[in-house]
Order: sequence, then structure tokens, then C-alpha cells
Amino acid sequence: DGNGNRVAALCYGPKSVVMIVGVNKVCKTLDDAISRARNIAAPINIQRFNDLKTPCYLKGSCANCKSTESICTQVVITRISRPVSKIKIVVVGEDLGF
Repeated sequence: DGNGNRVAALCYGPKSVVMIVGVNKVCKTLDDAISRARNIAAPINIQRFNDLKTPCYLKGSCANCKSTESICTQVVITRISRPVSKIKIVVVGEDLGF
């Protein structure tokens, strides 16, 4: 997340969070998930911003940049939902988004 506003809601937002995700977002390992976010989703997502010329915009893959224009400045890993059942994930059996 570029500014942290979306991930903040997962941690400190409403009493209940429902995430609807496509099966294309499911990865075997945490490392695979982070790699997917950086090397597949971020380079596609940043194309929406013509004024942000990060390495992933220019090269199409993550360079682990520390640019102020980075759209992946906040990475949050939720191991356990607190309170219990606050976060619910619905996996749809098709590709959604990138």
C-alpha cells in the first residue's frame, strides 16, 4: 500500500472486515505472496499513475526501491485476527484484479 490507508483499516478500522479476493491472489508461501505483490500486481497497478516513474513502472518488475513514489511502502502481515473473526476472507473461484 502506498500511503497505508488500506492496510490501516485491516489493523485498526471497523469491527468487521470482509475481503473478497480472486483465486489468483492465493499463493503457497508468504514469500511467494510478497513476490507476487511486488513483481506482478505492483508493476500492473502503477501503470495507472503516469506521473510515478518508479523502477517497477519503468522495468516491469520490483527493484525494491525506496522511492517516495513507491506504491508498496506498507506491507502488513496478519498472523492472527484480533478480535477473533474480525477479518473474513471470501475466495472467489476466478481471477479478480491483479
